[in-house]
Amino acid sequence: IKEVQVGTIAPRGPATEQEFGELSMAEIAEKLRHEWAPNELTKRNTTSDFRSPLNADGVGESLSNDIPNRLQEYVRNAQNFFEREVLDEHYTYSFLWGIQKAIKADRVHASNANWDGVIDLCMAIKVSGEKDPFEEERREPGWFDTFRASWVAVHFAMTNVLEAWLTEKNGLLPLDFGAYRDRIFSLVSYLLSYPDPSPEDERIDTAKSTTTSSGEAGYKVNDPLHMAINSVRGQAFETFAFFVDQDGKKFKNEDAVKIADDVKKLYEKALEKETTRALMFLFGQYLPIYYFRDRDWIQGLLPKIFPQEPAKKHLYTAAWEGYLANNLYEEMFFDPEIQELYERGLALTDADYPPQQEHFKKPDKGIAEHLALAFIHYKKFEFDHPLFEAFWKENYPERHANFVDFLGHSYISGNNPNAHEFLKKQPDSKERLKAFWNWLLENYENPKPFIKFDYWINLENEIFEPAWLAERVRKTLEKTEGKLDSDFKLTKSIVQLAKANPKDTLEIVRLYLLKGGIRRGEQRELLLGTHDWGRWKEAFKILHDNSGTKPKTSALINKLLEGGSQFWDLEKIIDKNGKSPT
Repeated sequence: IKEVQVGTIAPRGPATEQEFGELSMAEIAEKLRHEWAPNELTKRNTTSDFRSPLNADGVGESLSNDIPNRLQEYVRNAQNFFEREVLDEHYTYSFLWGIQKAIKADRVHASNANWDGVIDLCMAIKVSGEKDPFEEERREPGWFDTFRASWVAVHFAMTNVLEAWLTEKNGLLPLDFGAYRDRIFSLVSYLLSYPDPSPEDERIDTAKSTTTSSGEAGYKVNDPLHMAINSVRGQAFETFAFFVDQDGKKFKNEDAVKIADDVKKLYEKALEKETTRALMFLFGQYLPIYYFRDRDWIQGLLPKIFPQEPAKKHLYTAAWEGYLANNLYEEMFFDPEIQELYERGLALTDADYPPQQEHFKKPDKGIAEHLALAFIHYKKFEFDHPLFEAFWKENYPERHANFVDFLGHSYISGNNPNAHEFLKKQPDSKERLKAFWNWLLENYENPKPFIKFDYWINLENEIFEPAWLAERVRKTLEKTEGKLDSDFKLTKSIVQLAKANPKDTLEIVRLYLLKGGIRRGEQRELLLGTHDWGRWKEAFKILHDNSGTKPKTSALINKLLEGGSQFWDLEKIIDKNGKSPT
């Protein structure tokens, strides 16, 4: 039996941080190409070094950590950190990673830097890649390697540097956008043509990244957003959006079009060539950015973003899923062409999406949340609106349950301060919630949406009056035969409901504890918590003390006593001597 050693792998370089910081740019460049080349470092290791190997990862970390300390010096000498056939790409990656760290660490200093050297380095990579495309080779690690970046990682790092340059924080941009605009645009254009990801990455038999969910058998390809943000072209598309935002500042508020012609041409070119669900998801997600800069132009592209051809259904569904992952905008929502997209989306089922591929957000959930937001925020989106009617007339109870659940968790019982502020400033929205609950009780029978009213049972935010709420909860439990998704909010409210509306609350208790609990064979979790059970016992006392509900309360307690020992405490309420069964 061989000796087993356990520990953390901590790669290292040949020089300490202090020693590395004392080297000149020329000395570092020379060592990276020869003495510190990955293969040369491997030769210097012994079997005893496996937990602290001398390797390229250790050198790369020293390089990226030193860059923020001598930023401008590194920028001036940036050309030393790319030489395709001589310098290992891991060190080019480490250089770009260090530049990104420097920008994030000191944006004020970064904003005063002359970035010509790094721009020239990136342009050199672009020119080299256009002349001879970089292969997407897999770098197999050696015995002493921990991580060695490939050319894919180098291009990924390029997009991160560009995004760092284009990200404004506290009104400060890390570079003079006007001075570098055209060169950055050229780099973004190049990165948007990079062959990562590919359609093969989205097939279960060739995917680089898969996932599995609890309760589901087998693996699936990761969701399109996850695929996109972990790819070069996906990151480049997001960087493109940052570019559009900065470039749009040269336009006036009164300008009808706020997007440059070269930007539109690049967008169209990228859209025309796209064949992956990952990027089509982003086309859908980022649609508002382009829509509000030139509505007529983007409307003309909707058939390409959301294609109707059967062969491109997988691209359409990805774009639609991306659109549903976005925020809602009133002007855009009521655009007739966007309304048609919603109506088209209502016809989709799980069978329309590629098998063995994960969703970022299930489309039924996404469209339900969009329409729920529209209902609560937009007065024009009434019960008789064609899209509202289309959503509710189809027999998709899961979709409808998501609508109810979203409003309950986001506006009635959620912790979002913006939602709370909205309800305070827009009192009509509270009336819309009440009207919807009444409407659904009168017009819908399937119990699934009603089970999701658990988070509507809330008196803390003063949306509903206790007596009114008790009646709606009673009617809701009649629809579900006593079942709710959870009883947390009902338990917190049960005492107030009993005080305000004893008659309906007695029926709530009967439906929930007896019909939905004992007779369904379900053990209520609330009975296991002393504090929660105390609220229910207090409600029982209130109902028993009320002359109008006392007889039926006694009868209900007797039935519950037969349901198990967890209810025996209730006998004290009807036993004058306060005795409970032994």
